[in-house]
Amino acid sequence: MITSDLKTNLNNSFKEMISHIILNSSVRLDEFHASVEDEILSIEFDIPLSIDTLRKIEFFEGDKLLSECSVFVPVNGDTLFKYRVEVK
Repeated sequence: MITSDLKTNLNNSFKEMISHIILNSSVRLDEFHASVEDEILSIEFDIPLSIDTLRKIEFFEGDKLLSECSVFVPVNGDTLFKYRVEVK
């Protein structure tokens, strides 16, 4: 069993590692908000108007890919996206 403290520590470490986010393999985001509450890391960012469908989210530390996720999110206008990371 992974303890609650370890889950929180892993999420805090991941939060500190993220330098930027890439959307749809081409749109770089340097501005985002990340916070850890209990055992969950929440990452919030605005989806630029140039994206009409969000299909991929990549989290980077410098040039190194940390994590990626395929999604399908149609976007109409200004959209604040919230991504949750939960260690199980």
